[in-house]
Amino acid sequence: MKCALVIISLLISHLLSAQNLIYNGGFEDVNICKELNSFCGAEAWFRSPPRKSGRNIARAKGYKKVRTGNGSENIVVENVRRPIESRVFIYSMLKCALIQGEKYVVSLWLNPTKNTVIELDVLLSEKELVPGVINPLDLSPSFSYKSKDIKESDGQWINYVYEYIAKGEERFITIGNFDKDRYCPDRKLKEDNKAGDIMYFVDDISLYPIDEKLLQHCDSLGIRKMLYAFNHRHSYRIGLSFANEPQVTKAQKTPPVKTIEIPDIAFNFDSFNINPEYSAVIDSIYEYIQSLDPQSLEIVGHTDNLGSNEYNQKLSFERAEEVKKTLLKKSKILENIITTKGVGESLPKADNNTEENRQLNRRVEVKVILKSSH
Repeated sequence: MKCALVIISLLISHLLSAQNLIYNGGFEDVNICKELNSFCGAEAWFRSPPRKSGRNIARAKGYKKVRTGNGSENIVVENVRRPIESRVFIYSMLKCALIQGEKYVVSLWLNPTKNTVIELDVLLSEKELVPGVINPLDLSPSFSYKSKDIKESDGQWINYVYEYIAKGEERFITIGNFDKDRYCPDRKLKEDNKAGDIMYFVDDISLYPIDEKLLQHCDSLGIRKMLYAFNHRHSYRIGLSFANEPQVTKAQKTPPVKTIEIPDIAFNFDSFNINPEYSAVIDSIYEYIQSLDPQSLEIVGHTDNLGSNEYNQKLSFERAEEVKKTLLKKSKILENIITTKGVGESLPKADNNTEENRQLNRRVEVKVILKSSH
């Protein structure tokens, strides 16, 4: 009988893994960030805000806070010295959008270590909570694991499950403490580190539909590629696939410029048509541009060196034009300040000797020229 139970358990585990709409929910895949050229977090997961003490530390020396495998994540749910302002949220993009009215199961394993008096909340949203642009505390979570529900674990992992009915088009999952009130306990909280952080460790996060047929039309390849391609240690104000140029100092005469990079995966193969799965990110780009109050926009298309010069020039211009059209659908006000051009293969970011480098060169850059007040 024990053998049969083990086999059934393994089958269920495999099924849930196949259905899971979350990439790297076990935090096993490691992100090597480009700024440090070393480990700085889990692939497909991001921080808001990107505090150093809020990174994945399960793999760091001296920590063994993992349930399975080699990785887990930690969430700073409160700080005893700087309440509210020092909380850290983690978030990721789902494989595909949720369908209105359908039921989904959200499951995570939690290890509160020293404290169980602070709630843990989950927000499923249509838009990305870009760090520095959208404050999670301005929003209400989709559901909560209240402090009364979080059990004393004595360092052990406990599974928490919630059945969620989708509002429709949710594409992002954000986890943290959304409580807008400062926590004032009768007794002093036990700090988890010298910075005064109170941390909950999480592992093996999954989100899957009760009706598995919903996965038949879930084309997730582009999303995974985009998430794993984002290797910035700090995503402050830039979102999943934005590249942020340093702001020009006042001593310089040229106006400050911020460049948003749209990678090749945003477009259908060998085409200027934007992949529908990338539409949520385009929405985030538009909101970010609006927040900057730009003086003008220059959209520049680039390609690799494969194909003829004439073909690459045409494709790069058409992609730039397509981005312009998409932005203008959201606001005609931008029409008078946008220019477009295609430069083909003439301005590569890297040599074209490898497919990886060629993919870097295939891109569209949205150059946001800021007003002098910025």
